[in-house]
Amino acid sequence: MLLVGLLMGIGSIAFAQKTITGTVVDENGDPAIGAAIVVLEDATRGAIVDDNGRYSITVSPNQTLRISSIGFKTKDIKVGSSDVIDINLETDINLLDNAVAIGYG
Repeated sequence: MLLVGLLMGIGSIAFAQKTITGTVVDENGDPAIGAAIVVLEDATRGAIVDDNGRYSITVSPNQTLRISSIGFKTKDIKVGSSDVIDINLETDINLLDNAVAIGYG
């Protein structure tokens, strides 16, 4: 009976989930509004950064978050023991060179 209890405890630790919160900002400290955050090991789980740069996502330990947004370099971050992960995105100069702006007056 004790062995069954220990095995169930180990199983629940392996599948433990926690909620990660934080902010995503650009190089100037401005919110990266609309940036997408996806769990690489489970692409059905994701989040979008709100107007204040904040996000919240539920993950399992040791999973990887992929953060992407148009005009910025994609960033992968391994989830550790912290419940707060703040992310700074770098501008992707090469991507912006290919952007075309069209205006109608």
